[in-house]
Amino acid sequence: MMAQWQYRFEVLDLVSSDQSLDESQKQLNALGEARWEVVSLVPKVGKGESWCLALLKRAAARSN
Repeated sequence: MMAQWQYRFEVLDLVSSDQSLDESQKQLNALGEARWEVVSLVPKVGKGESWCLALLKRAAARSN
């Protein structure tokens, strides 16, 4: 049987401050505790903005 996956996108605010980076780390750790795994990160840096789009996946609950 092939594994079934759930996917999720999260936007991480990466403004260049320790507080913002700390909040993003807390956000990712909380998602990890919920069994989400980062698959890919897509950074966006531009005038006045700095963020990252994270693609996450986790095993889907089995329905019997």
